[in-house]
Amino acid sequence: MAFDSDVAALFTQDGAPSQRINAVVNVPLIDNQLGLRVAGTYNHEGGWIDKPAADRKDIDGQNRRCQGQGTVQPNLNFAVSVMAVVNRNDRSIDVSDQTAQDFTQAFRLTTTPRWKNDYDLYNLTLTYDFSSARVLSTTSYLKAATPIWNQGNSTPTTASGAPFYVYYAPAQRIDDRVLTEELRLTSIGSGPWQWTVGGFYRHYRDSFDNHLIIMTIWARPVRYCRRRIRLPRTFCFKSWSAFGDASYKLWDD
Repeated sequence: MAFDSDVAALFTQDGAPSQRINAVVNVPLIDNQLGLRVAGTYNHEGGWIDKPAADRKDIDGQNRRCQGQGTVQPNLNFAVSVMAVVNRNDRSIDVSDQTAQDFTQAFRLTTTPRWKNDYDLYNLTLTYDFSSARVLSTTSYLKAATPIWNQGNSTPTTASGAPFYVYYAPAQRIDDRVLTEELRLTSIGSGPWQWTVGGFYRHYRDSFDNHLIIMTIWARPVRYCRRRIRLPRTFCFKSWSAFGDASYKLWDD
């Protein structure tokens, strides 16, 4: 049995402090056959962006937690690896989005944008060794949800008086589902011939549900139109591929 961990404290000038804790434990349940590995991470990032209009400080902070995996090897030829990663991330704004950093809200609102990035990732990998070849099958499934609250933005008025838009999203949600499967047959050993053949399949489904309040404003003359809309949509993508390669060693050197 083995255990390892580390703790870190970080400080940002004119910002909030941050903390990070990592821990991992390896437990051999059955010698050379069954093992369990559990890893956990907690990461608190103190923010450094202030928004006086919303009376908020350090709003780009976040809290993230994740963990996961185990391995089973019933015999020397057959191995099973199971992985589960559970990620939970709660933060105020996405600092990589330039529009989110300057979010003076539409309709004189002072609410602060907030979003979560939660996902569960699972993987099952099976390998079996024959005398001259190895069969590998790996299946992964990703379930992700990204709800966003209180997001607003606007586009500036042009000199010609063309309309500009102000929108406010009380809530929106993005759900992703991804299933992948790869099957591979590979040569093993030290012979001159080395080869690999296999196939890959991917099924991706994306659902987006957005509630918007949109105001369209014309500068000359000053007119506006305000409407509330809902934008649900779903996309589905399927892809597959087949691959192979071979090589032959002419001389040992």
